[in-house]
Amino acid sequence: VLTTERRGVNFVVQPKQEHEFTGTDKNGKAKYRTRHWLEITNSGDADAENLRFESVGETSTMHLVHDDAPTIVHAGQTRTVAFFHMGSGGPPVLRITWTEGDEDKRKDFHVG
Repeated sequence: VLTTERRGVNFVVQPKQEHEFTGTDKNGKAKYRTRHWLEITNSGDADAENLRFESVGETSTMHLVHDDAPTIVHAGQTRTVAFFHMGSGGPPVLRITWTEGDEDKRKDFHVG
């Protein structure tokens, strides 16, 4: 007898970065910038509703670039959230809060 166990929402958070050419300086030397983003995937079998992202920590140096309105991440979907990591404070922590069924949930991810 096979049983299927409900796994619910399961987030996978992966930091990504890309070194991007932006031009040259007055001496002809190449200039670059590094873009940072987080890929947040709901690998579970339930939708995450009222989802919000927040940078947390007393010395957090991560500043998120996203719409502050709550959203839904359906099972199997991925969202991208850009961020800036400034200075040398503590390791960046992303807090995700969501509603699963009728239950409010929260999980912190260390992304630095």
